[in-house]
Amino acid sequence: MEDDDWYSPHHVADIVRRLETHDAVGCSIQRYYNVAVRKWAMMQNKGSSLCQTGFRYDLLPLFVECVATCWRGDRKGIDAEFWRRLHWQSNGRVQCFDDRLDVVGIKGMPGRKGIGVGHDPTWGGWTDDPDMTKLVEWIGEDAEVYREMQFDGAPQT
Repeated sequence: MEDDDWYSPHHVADIVRRLETHDAVGCSIQRYYNVAVRKWAMMQNKGSSLCQTGFRYDLLPLFVECVATCWRGDRKGIDAEFWRRLHWQSNGRVQCFDDRLDVVGIKGMPGRKGIGVGHDPTWGGWTDDPDMTKLVEWIGEDAEVYREMQFDGAPQT
């Protein structure tokens, strides 16, 4: 789990249940919301974003290797690299589901900018949401936490 993303109350239980029969699980549909500029995007990947990926402990060395490879090459796409390698080594025990829309990658928070494309609201496919209607649709009353935050350049509502 990542500290800057939103997870539904049943997310961890669902991941644990799915890991009973798989070595790694995720969702091929990613939802992102940039709270600083109030834009949202949905993307569909061959793998899963890191915030939606769960894997067994014995895959941790593979994950660490993927992170190191991307950092050494100054590349984005740790999640894509991890899922590519998982598919090579999994013997069919990895699965991305399309029915797990229970995570939202929250972007635009204070601190160091992330390295994935989901952190760049100028990259294609983002939709304006000045009144946070989409975020409320996705996470309900939890959206109020983000409405109250103030960011440089954020729209005032």
